[in-house]
Amino acid sequence: MKHPRSVENYNGTFEELANGIGNMSYDQVAVFLDELAKDFKNQAEADIKRGRPQLAIELFKASFSIEETSLKIKKAWQISKPYM
Repeated sequence: MKHPRSVENYNGTFEELANGIGNMSYDQVAVFLDELAKDFKNQAEADIKRGRPQLAIELFKASFSIEETSLKIKKAWQISKPYM
C-alpha cells in the first residue's frame, strides 16, 4: 500500500486542516481522533501479519496515545458543553 503525501480531495495546507479540526466542537474532534486511532491500529495489525513487528509496535503506541488524547478531549467537551 502506498502512503500519499497529501490528503486526497483536500487542497488546503496541513496548518489549515489542523485549525479546521481544532475549531470543531470537541465532541466531533474526539470522533475524528477515535477514527484516526482505529486506522493506525488497523495498520499495525496488518504490519504484524506482514512481519513488520517494529513498525507495528510504534503504530500501536501511536494509536494508544491518540486514544488517550481523545479521552482528554471528551473531558474538555463535558466541561464546555453547557456553554455551547
